[in-house]
Amino acid sequence: MVKFSITPFDVLFFGRGKPFNLSVQEASSIFPPLPTTLAGAISAKIEQEKGKDASKIIKTFYGPFLEIEEKILFPKPLDILSEKKKEGGEITGVELLEERNFKLIKPFYSDLKEELKSLLWERKRNKEFEVFEGFISLEGLRKWLNNQEVNREDLFSLKDVFDFEHRIGIHMDYSKNVTREEDALYRIDFVRLKKGVKIVFFVEYDVDNYNIFRTEDEVYDFFENNNVKVLKLGGEMRNVTYKCEKGDDIIKYFIKPMVENGEKIKILYLTQGVSEEEESYERISGVVKVANLGRRTKQYGKGLMKGIKEGSIIYAKVKDKDKLEKDIWLKPDNGEFIGFNLRIYAKI
Repeated sequence: MVKFSITPFDVLFFGRGKPFNLSVQEASSIFPPLPTTLAGAISAKIEQEKGKDASKIIKTFYGPFLEIEEKILFPKPLDILSEKKKEGGEITGVELLEERNFKLIKPFYSDLKEELKSLLWERKRNKEFEVFEGFISLEGLRKWLNNQEVNREDLFSLKDVFDFEHRIGIHMDYSKNVTREEDALYRIDFVRLKKGVKIVFFVEYDVDNYNIFRTEDEVYDFFENNNVKVLKLGGEMRNVTYKCEKGDDIIKYFIKPMVENGEKIKILYLTQGVSEEEESYERISGVVKVANLGRRTKQYGKGLMKGIKEGSIIYAKVKDKDKLEKDIWLKPDNGEFIGFNLRIYAKI
């Protein structure tokens, strides 16, 4: 497994897969980028320099994540809440109603028993809390997996790692050197990473089905010893520099829990999801955000589709523990949606 660390030279733009429409007159980058964006940049560099198809040379793709001062950050679980309208305020979690000794409503005395079982409640109800997006350190994520208290120091807000930078453009007709139409001004919101913040991801290669490289070490040498350590990334093909490291294995970051059929678990999406696996578990509830994802597949062509945003949580009851382990635990998609559906889980 090879770890890539990406450092931009300038701002970046990651599109939503939606064609830019000047009539709207503005476009905003998503962040973090889709796994397919980064995997495509790796394949494109190989194709450009080797002159051979490398579209499926990546066997498994883990990420993207962030790194600050050699500490890896993951998407924050959305069931970690922050005190409402109070920057730097208290944080808390949520839990299923049936898992607590709730004083006002006893689920087993109510005719709404099944509905109440799926409700989520804030652990601290004397204040108002809300869902927020951000990132969490590896240490904080391990606490979350072990149902321990996560501290504010374990969390990073969006503005801790990047800013949006607004730039104005003009839609020109360069053949006449004039603007093409009235109201030709448009605004694009680029992403600028804070100083010291890097994008990181992990890659395993499939060299058996290609005649470009004989071993994974040869692929590593191709990138690490390359005279031009640059990838083209994002909607405007911006140049970024990269660094490669061998031996760092994301699978070793986490300890897989032992679960039994009938036990309750929480499932965290570490990358965007394009489907929800239901054969191995029965969904109870969740804290899920929907994302519009760009799609370009042989089966469906190019367009937009609804997906699950990274950081989303599914609460579920295990139906098939063997299938759960086989299909979900750190098993990202390795097809046309490579890198999507990277998930981990823990007992509730």
